[in-house]
Amino acid sequence: MPKGKVGKGQISGCGLVIPAKSVDYWENRFEEHKIEYTTTERDFLTISLCFRTPIER
Repeated sequence: MPKGKVGKGQISGCGLVIPAKSVDYWENRFEEHKIEYTTTERDFLTISLCFRTPIER
């Protein structure tokens, strides 16, 4: 596949479902790799970990 370009047609967001028991694992992993993230509780059953990946320039 050719290298992607920033702009039209680019994916800007993606949602992944993980088991509730693995939230701590992913928070620790983000911290280990210095990935900035926020945690949002949408309701009593859903927790979102929102992050951005670095863009190659």
